[in-house]
Amino acid sequence: MGIGTSRNTLLRRVLELPDPEPPEPTAIGVDDFALRKGHVYGTVITDAVTHRVLDLLPERDAATLTSWLAAHPAIEVLP
Repeated sequence: MGIGTSRNTLLRRVLELPDPEPPEPTAIGVDDFALRKGHVYGTVITDAVTHRVLDLLPERDAATLTSWLAAHPAIEVLP
């Protein structure tokens, strides 16, 4: 094409591109954690394939996880 441009312009243009949307996970890992030992607990949900953190839930109750799973129908729940 013969268009003259600088490295900074190319880098800026690449960084302006939106991040691709990750695919909906089909398998997850669920674990609870303590922010303050014995006082504040939460739940971390990770993608079992990519090991990427999907969400941090403010509680470790089953009801909270159930509502999160209902919002993500692509995830298959195994008994």
